[in-house]
Amino acid sequence: MSRKVSEFGSLADRAGSRRPGQGGKVRHVTVHVDGHDHPGLLLEWARDGEGAWVAQVAFLTDGPQSLVIAWVAASAVTPLPQS
Repeated sequence: MSRKVSEFGSLADRAGSRRPGQGGKVRHVTVHVDGHDHPGLLLEWARDGEGAWVAQVAFLTDGPQSLVIAWVAASAVTPLPQS
């Protein structure tokens, strides 16, 4: 068995089997919800009941500053370039 790691991390990291604080990587992203883009953090990847990828993200909403932690469709998340 080989251990292949890409620029996106190991297969375990990408599949979401590791949680932040347990070796997983938190990434800066743009979250597209309700017609607005919000800076956020990608916390975890998972599959929904139909097998589609979803992302757990944390982001601040416009207006009154409140932190939102939510599951969104993978298509609603855009990674920011890594420096």
